[in-house]
Amino acid sequence: MFGKSKEVLGIDIGYFNIKFVLASKKRDKITIKTTEIVNIPRDVTERKRYIKTEIEKKIKEKKWDKKIININVHSEDIVQRGLKIPIIPENEMEPVIKREVEKLYGRNEEKKIIFENLGKEKDERNEYYNIYFALIRKNEIEEYINYDIKINSLDLSLFSKNRIYSKVVEKEKNILILDLGENETELIIYNNGKLSVYREINIGGKDITAILETMLKKSEEEAEELKRKYGYISKNNIIKEEKEIGAQLSFAYQSIMNKLSRKILNSIDYFKINNRGVGIDKIYVTGGTSQLKGIKEFLENEIENKEVEIYSGKELFKVEGKIENDVLYTNAFGTMMLEKSIIKVEKKEKIEKKDIKGEKKSTYIIVIIMIALIMSIYMYKKIKILYVEKKISEYVNNIEQIEEQIDKYENLTEKNNKMEEKIKWIEAVTDKRTDFIDFFYNLSKMTPTNIFFTDIKYENKKVILKGKSIAKDTFPEIPINNFFKQLESKYKKVKLKEIQKTNMETSSFEMELILVGKAEKDENRLN
Repeated sequence: MFGKSKEVLGIDIGYFNIKFVLASKKRDKITIKTTEIVNIPRDVTERKRYIKTEIEKKIKEKKWDKKIININVHSEDIVQRGLKIPIIPENEMEPVIKREVEKLYGRNEEKKIIFENLGKEKDERNEYYNIYFALIRKNEIEEYINYDIKINSLDLSLFSKNRIYSKVVEKEKNILILDLGENETELIIYNNGKLSVYREINIGGKDITAILETMLKKSEEEAEELKRKYGYISKNNIIKEEKEIGAQLSFAYQSIMNKLSRKILNSIDYFKINNRGVGIDKIYVTGGTSQLKGIKEFLENEIENKEVEIYSGKELFKVEGKIENDVLYTNAFGTMMLEKSIIKVEKKEKIEKKDIKGEKKSTYIIVIIMIALIMSIYMYKKIKILYVEKKISEYVNNIEQIEEQIDKYENLTEKNNKMEEKIKWIEAVTDKRTDFIDFFYNLSKMTPTNIFFTDIKYENKKVILKGKSIAKDTFPEIPINNFFKQLESKYKKVKLKEIQKTNMETSSFEMELILVGKAEKDENRLN
């Protein structure tokens, strides 16, 4: 009468850890009973084997083997993307989606197409289904067949996050979701309550650690400790009591965080183009890197949006006890909510051999069974022939209708694909700048206020700077020397070719440098 509760285990395999969320579900009520986390060593050699062993060990230790188990998997090979198709019957969706995916990525029998229909949407002229699909290699799915546990379904991050945030986004607002992970940043935009944009940005917490390690000449452990201790430091918020380390951290952060904000803004601009210039109303942030001190202020300033909230999704559930670092568990929360299996892990059943020794078989019973079997085969064939004839008649009647729908759909998708290709081209052009433009950008940030340029020349990676230093309260040569040292720390073969004092307050100078340096190589490595 009251309904029976069931227990579901959501597992999220991250870059540096594995998260477990156990919950009980009764009708629409979900209660989180416990959470666990297992760290993955940075220097682990056989990563997949280690993850398999740790998951099996934890499930055995906690006696979770009888629970409904869903696993959220991540891989650089998994493609996740949106697609619009005309309104067609649900049983016709799969072949249509398969054909459109093959148009984009080619035919590939080694990959499996997973999709979810997020419902109907309407523009000025047409109504269509909003489909989001994923391409995952079949051999990646098969890896989980060897797990010594029964897996209900595999899951993907886009689908798991949509289960969380589709319940909290407001229908009349445009919401940006940022999952700041260790390996990458996932970006989702909801337009009036409906998922509109999904992007993966190849910058994560490990890249921030790597840039601190390189530019501050620290070990990986020391860089990680600095990141945890001080967090993000903008150029306007250098630590007062530790100015030297504050300035170094700020300079290092700008090189990676400017790139992250630029990619986020590119996706927002893409959304605005398709949304008549209307931008983002609110930002929800989750993931391990969302715990970085100062990240909220960074987003408020760089994205120019004052409504920024750190939100993991735990607020949707009743929680027994306390969850530490809940932003790490967003994907696991969403995977725990999964009801219907979307990626089945089908094990080959073992056939047990029965010992029939000593069993008495009656010849009479065997004869009766054989007669009954023959009669059954005859009736089955007759019924099957009638059924097939009926189905053929139905298919013939429906072929013309399906062909009309396909013609309409192909015209619509052709226009949509051409528009997306143009937008991708624009994004690619805006995201790839030349060395000289990057140099101008850096020059504007490092030039002292009392240095003025009279001539700048650029040819074959060589830059010649001519200018003047005007200093009323000090020697004009000092700003020139300081500026020279900044250039020398960032670029190759920097030369102070000439310095000439004009009067007590003014000196002119000429410098030369090459636009190939260590900092550029480090930055390219992160791309």
